[in-house]
Amino acid sequence: MMRGALDEPIRERALAKLDYLITRLRDGQNDLLLEHLQSARAYLLGAMADEYEFSLHTAKETAAGLTDSSLKSLVLRELTALFEDHVHTQPPLESWHRPRRDPNSKMVADAGKSELYRFFHGYRTKLGVFYPTHYIFAAFSSFQVAKNATSKLEEVGFSRDEFVAVTAAELAYRRAVERGIGQELDL
Repeated sequence: MMRGALDEPIRERALAKLDYLITRLRDGQNDLLLEHLQSARAYLLGAMADEYEFSLHTAKETAAGLTDSSLKSLVLRELTALFEDHVHTQPPLESWHRPRRDPNSKMVADAGKSELYRFFHGYRTKLGVFYPTHYIFAAFSSFQVAKNATSKLEEVGFSRDEFVAVTAAELAYRRAVERGIGQELDL
């Protein structure tokens, strides 16, 4: 099963629960909670698993502030059930290590790209933007200190394809490239 594509019966139950909660909140009880529930519904229909989970989580946090105790109890119970259904249908992570790639299988088109680009190429986005997860980002006082740290990681058993050291200038350049369209639109 593709990540995020819930079985039809589970998806239909989730939609029914979300629709019920949305209907209960339409009377102006909490506009932000209503927005989170509507987002969760849209992401569920779009098979966007991370976004759906995020919307459920933010809805649950917002619901904790409801003043009507019976409504609060109902919403929290239903959101907990939705979240548990979603989590239990997702495939388990294979391990805590970054997925390994055959270093000889790099695409020819990637040959002229930076090391940072090649390291993350093909990885997921979240909420429509590049969003690396299951990574640790660390800043060091110099590039040489960062390179020394990568050597230590190799010494303790990490594979070379599990980490990358880049300069601050390269990170700034990548950020500027990814924001390029936003700058053109003055976002």
